[in-house]
Amino acid sequence: LSLSWAFAFGQVPSVRIVVPGPIPASATPNAVVSISVGFDNVLVPVFSGKVDSPTADSDRVEIECVGQSWRLDVPYKRTIPVTFVGDANTIVQNLAIAAGLSSYVVNLPLWTIGSVVPQTLEFQTYGEAVMKVAEVDAGPWYELPMGTVRIEPHDPLPGPTPWRQYFSGQLTGVAEAQPAGITNAAARPRILGGQLRIDLREVCNSVTVRGATVETTGPEGEINSDVIETACDGPSPWIPTPPGFRDFAFSNELIEAAAKAAQVCGRYYALKNRLEQRLSLEIEGDPQLYLGATVQVEDSDYTGATGRWFVWGYSCSLDAGGFTSRLDLRGGGAPAGGTGQLDPFACFTWSNIKSSGGGDDVTGGKTNQVTPPAPANGNDGGGGGPAAGGASVIVTVDGR
Repeated sequence: LSLSWAFAFGQVPSVRIVVPGPIPASATPNAVVSISVGFDNVLVPVFSGKVDSPTADSDRVEIECVGQSWRLDVPYKRTIPVTFVGDANTIVQNLAIAAGLSSYVVNLPLWTIGSVVPQTLEFQTYGEAVMKVAEVDAGPWYELPMGTVRIEPHDPLPGPTPWRQYFSGQLTGVAEAQPAGITNAAARPRILGGQLRIDLREVCNSVTVRGATVETTGPEGEINSDVIETACDGPSPWIPTPPGFRDFAFSNELIEAAAKAAQVCGRYYALKNRLEQRLSLEIEGDPQLYLGATVQVEDSDYTGATGRWFVWGYSCSLDAGGFTSRLDLRGGGAPAGGTGQLDPFACFTWSNIKSSGGGDDVTGGKTNQVTPPAPANGNDGGGGGPAAGGASVIVTVDGR
């Protein structure tokens, strides 16, 4: 028996189960799957989803499973038309209902869409439609081990308090000692290896945000087109002069006000004008991992990494050889140069179309106003300390 699972922001969680053949009677496509992993009878849910593709080989069976967010990733042959009018949270909740999600949390900043320019756009998946709204103020959607899909602000910035500490041993003499920053005398090294990457090409200190094209009719029947566009820039110690600037452009036609464009511009400037570091760690298995957690790393042996890191993705593998986890972590310092200098203009305007009558009659569709069910309480990572002891696994497949 072997079991592996993987989670990442903006991706449907996946599981691969390998068992002796033949295919279990309950492992039929779309059968409900729940997986718990733990130690000393302390079990932790690590996955909730369904069977996707069972495959029988000559000596074994591989069962591939997908998380509850698979509904956001289904490609439709006919595009999905969505009219964006109303509050951002309500729009995303309606999309979650239309996609068929049963457990979700939507917690976006207050933002009214479509009050000036109602937009009807087409998408191939519901996940793309959700991201059209979420990318303005938040990050990608993500799924927790209990199966709850969350759409909320979650930029890859470590929090002030680490949820977990991982460290490598430090050989200071005849005995191995703990590195500075680790205060738990009973703790043991868990880092097995790692890689630290610092990519200067990711740094951008000039950000341009482009929004909707707002059309108004002038006194002589001419149509004035105003393109909402805002830019901000600032110094960066990581970009030489010349050129002095490296550009990042963000475009979203749902932005229909200069003030909103300026807000988004400031957010992306803070994210891009910093030297982000990406740390890949292999550790002894941790069944309590979840996306968005902040962890403390003190790795004097492999990468030299230290400080707090944001969990952007992880994968775990459990078989007869042991239990290991691989972490995709994001970190880095504060934005360079503080607040970016916002350009004194917020839009470009031109008038070149004259209407012969009342102008084009543009009518937008209407949003289906559905009251969503109360969001289920997902696993927020709270409660329960680190598990330890002998491993045990429970995999439940419900073929009903």
